Amino acid sequence: MAGSLHIGGSEHVLIGILKRLERNSFEPHLALLSCEGDFLDAVPPDVAIHSLGAHRARMASWPIARLCWKLRPQAIVSFAAHVNSAVILAKPALPAKTHILAREGANITLAEITSAAQRIVLRMLYPRADLIICQSDDMVRRMASRLRIPKDKLVRIYNPVDASELRHFAQGASPFHGRGPHLLSVGSLLRVKGTDLLIHALPAVLSACPDADLTVVGRGPLEGELRSLAAHAGVERAVTFVGMQSNPYPFIGHADLLVISSRSEALPNVALEALALGTPVVATDCPGGIREIAQRTERLSLATGVDSRTLALAINEKLAILCANPDRTAEDQFLSEFSPERIIPMYQDVVERVVAA
Repeated sequence: MAGSLHIGGSEHVLIGILKRLERNSFEPHLALLSCEGDFLDAVPPDVAIHSLGAHRARMASWPIARLCWKLRPQAIVSFAAHVNSAVILAKPALPAKTHILAREGANITLAEITSAAQRIVLRMLYPRADLIICQSDDMVRRMASRLRIPKDKLVRIYNPVDASELRHFAQGASPFHGRGPHLLSVGSLLRVKGTDLLIHALPAVLSACPDADLTVVGRGPLEGELRSLAAHAGVERAVTFVGMQSNPYPFIGHADLLVISSRSEALPNVALEALALGTPVVATDCPGGIREIAQRTERLSLATGVDSRTLALAINEKLAILCANPDRTAEDQFLSEFSPERIIPMYQDVVERVVAA
């Protein structure tokens, strides 16, 4: 169950799960608050889509209960805090033995993501779920300590990354022009994604690499502000905003360096996707699962902080290393830990375990 199927990391994971669930053991249905989004066409044809007709999650609990009485599911796997909350609120009205597994896609315990009032509500609601699926060990720790969720109700499952599929979508000519190096940022243009930190870091990067450029893939309410910031910082000529891309993988695959400048991340899919395509990554040392990726590969380098100065230093250091050693070979051993063949059975196992309990 999800809000919609607009392009996003959680939505991409959901589609991957629906495609690969073992049909001999599971009969998946997809319920959406609003039946819209670019990923609708990617839903497997054997998966029935149910529109709840609720554009706001707070209006969805009764439609959720009504659909569950019709379908009688043994388990609901919901995605994102607002949908998770609606499902948990509906729990008293659900058929008996309908189990709720809530997958959390953001660091909802942090002030960058939720307000103090929202965290109080989540602290009351989330322990009522049968299981909370977290994207990183860091999320598990924070959910246990800050939302007071029993540890036996928390499980960490990393996001799946299909390297062969990504390489197929990344084929084609490079979308970049000029000498480069070509830096890339991918994500919604929100404060938590820290694109402003990256733009502030650019003058120092251009001082070391005058031909460098930055392409920003994504859309969001801060686009106008970020464009003005680039002009004010004197780097407007080096920054290109290309909006949301239905297929961002040619950008990711041809970039010289992906930069994640976030103030908080759960487990950034784009980092895993870049590494699967052989593209190195520099990221801020922000709360979330980014450290867990960095511990597994040298191709992801962390800045020493979450600010423009340390980010610029990390970018320049990485670019110097890449100039000396431009190898772009993906690490198969690293990628195997995030492969669908490893991750999807974990989802299947936790559903079966919760239903059997």
